[in-house]
Amino acid sequence: LYSYGTWLNRLLPDREIPGDIEITDDMDDVTMDLLASEGYPALKQQRLCRALGVTTGSFYTHFGSWQAFTGRFLEHWTEQRTLQIAELADQAVAMVQSLWKVFVEEDATLVEVNPLARLEGDKLEALDGKVSLDENASEVRHPHHEEFEIREEADPLEAKAKDKGLNYVKLDGEVGIIGNGAGLVMSTLDVVAYAGEKHGGVKPANFLDIGGGANAQVMADGLDVILNDPQVKSVFVNVFGGITACDEVANGIKGALEILGDAATKPLVVRLDGNNVDKGRAILAELDHPLVTTVDTMDGAADKAAELANA
Repeated sequence: LYSYGTWLNRLLPDREIPGDIEITDDMDDVTMDLLASEGYPALKQQRLCRALGVTTGSFYTHFGSWQAFTGRFLEHWTEQRTLQIAELADQAVAMVQSLWKVFVEEDATLVEVNPLARLEGDKLEALDGKVSLDENASEVRHPHHEEFEIREEADPLEAKAKDKGLNYVKLDGEVGIIGNGAGLVMSTLDVVAYAGEKHGGVKPANFLDIGGGANAQVMADGLDVILNDPQVKSVFVNVFGGITACDEVANGIKGALEILGDAATKPLVVRLDGNNVDKGRAILAELDHPLVTTVDTMDGAADKAAELANA
């Protein structure tokens, strides 16, 4: 195997123009870093219109000719060897058309050949590649994507949460987080991290959004995942009652503790606000569970959860 040069070639969504795809080509990491340090443009990008795609006709629209397209890959090596661009054009176009087909038909967020090598005899060869798939699209339109998942490499807690239908991401901290709504959960991560600065530097242990379904089983599933994280020292349940009222959330916490029984061993700090907040707090006050502490404010609850995690 002899390589006259290697390239990275990838397709990814263009975030600036809806509906467009960006094709990027650059050299391998070492060469790219070297050229960039000398002030040469090591990275080039070309927008492709999703409506036109990469059919034979659209290549002329985007690049003017096969030679112009292939030349984008080869121009940095023109001084090293006489290039037979025409011999490579069909290979290069066919390869990018295949990348495009995967990108569009499989709802990918990234399709990459890295490296793409030009071998002796002017043959293009994909030596390695990477594909990232849209998880939401996979669940709805591509159930066969599940067979590509390597379960052994997944975090066991994230795999468990996925099996339970929970939106969970494991982090490296000590305070478990449960909230309803991604925005509220993100804000909770911030206030816990800030509060943790006063309590030994403790940090959030996870992102867990239970959405609008804070019933007993959903709450039990969420607590089951978080409490099985050995890093977690306390749990902060932060819920703003809307369509799911605070009394339903409180009953969910009560039911979750009954379901978990002796498996619930770590302190819970609960902050409820919004629809039926007084009823929700009354339910938790009547429960009087030794693991549950209710706090009225978000900042106060974050501080208490961080304190307990550092105890």
